[in-house]
Amino acid sequence: MKINEIPDRWRALLDNYIEQHSLLPHNDIGSIPFDGNVTLRFLDGSTAHFLHAFALRNPEYDELAVFTEHCLHHIFPLMGTDVQIDKPSTE
Repeated sequence: MKINEIPDRWRALLDNYIEQHSLLPHNDIGSIPFDGNVTLRFLDGSTAHFLHAFALRNPEYDELAVFTEHCLHHIFPLMGTDVQIDKPSTE
């Protein structure tokens, strides 16, 4: 997935994530570490589980973006969504 495929409202947050993780600037986020798992629980009781993923919150738009290795990105409303992010143990 190319950076230019990300909606503009997510660009700054993704750039910050890349900077915080000391990653080199690039146009393809495929080199970002997808080292966690993300589980979402929605108001209706349904769930979504993403392996090899990371998530970013955008409070300004009340959204959550989940970035995965193989399925690009997914954007969900935050309202009423319980978010759990697990990273594998380094021990």
